[in-house]
Amino acid sequence: MPKDYIPSNDADFSAWLDNFLTQTEKSKTRFRLNDADLAELGKLATDFQTSITDAQQAQVALDTKIQVKRQARAAIEAATRARVRQIQAAPDITDADRAGLRITLRDATPTRAGAPTSRPIATVDTSERLRHRLDYRDSATPTRRAKPAGVKGCEIYLYVGADAPADPNAFRLLTLDAASPYTVEHNAADIGKTAHYLLRWLSTQDEPGPWSDTIHATITG
Repeated sequence: MPKDYIPSNDADFSAWLDNFLTQTEKSKTRFRLNDADLAELGKLATDFQTSITDAQQAQVALDTKIQVKRQARAAIEAATRARVRQIQAAPDITDADRAGLRITLRDATPTRAGAPTSRPIATVDTSERLRHRLDYRDSATPTRRAKPAGVKGCEIYLYVGADAPADPNAFRLLTLDAASPYTVEHNAADIGKTAHYLLRWLSTQDEPGPWSDTIHATITG
């Protein structure tokens, strides 16, 4: 089956469309096009470019709202945990009280959480300029976003270059992220380069799990 002459990527299609409109406008008679044809194409092209701008603005607005939500949750979680510690410290609080509040029951012989045994698996969305959106899941439960039990977050490491190093120590730590997805903002100087990512879970005892496979993605401009 022959390759479609229209690019599937929006940025490539925009460049293709600009050239097509320019060439047909210059030689409309040769290409058997009239003013009405060109006017229709021009309007549809403008609608398309507007839709791209609207989608980009909506994505920025969504990212902002998600960040606000995360900050609001972090604030209420911190305040609630402080109150729970206060309640737990009271000598007359019983397990029945704790069960009613759905807070942790006291364990006379607590067991220590071990290092994670599963690893993150991830995909990278490269559709936005200078931005990679990493969606990661646990290899043991790939259809769910939940972290493994006893894990406080996912360490995300980055290396930008032609080939990914074999040594994970050559990667730099970007973040310890608490919830997927995570958005990476790249520099314009790195357009066209390849970003390589390594991920691993970190337990609540700061013990790392096994590394993910290396994920590769081009930094788009």
